[in-house]
Amino acid sequence: MNPMRALRQYQKVNSHAQISEATPHRLVQMLMEGGLDRMAQAKGAMARGDIAEKGLMLGKAIDIIIGLRDGLQPEKKRKPRVGREARRSLCLYDQSPDAGQCRQ
Repeated sequence: MNPMRALRQYQKVNSHAQISEATPHRLVQMLMEGGLDRMAQAKGAMARGDIAEKGLMLGKAIDIIIGLRDGLQPEKKRKPRVGREARRSLCLYDQSPDAGQCRQ
């Protein structure tokens, strides 16, 4: 097995384990870390002149920020389900090949 593929698989399993056992506060913290990571990756892509990668990473950062913002909107009449929204947003920035299989 390719060592990089094995590492990515391990990271994916570790991330899913952390998400499933995290408190809502920890989920928000993980989202903030993910957004900052994506912005740092975009900055690196800009320095390399990789415009496509920059756009991809900024798009993922924006999706995370929107997810965080949506969890804070007080005008919603029902009680916000921050845990579910945070899990959904975490799936947005998962870079694994089968990231679309995230479960809510």
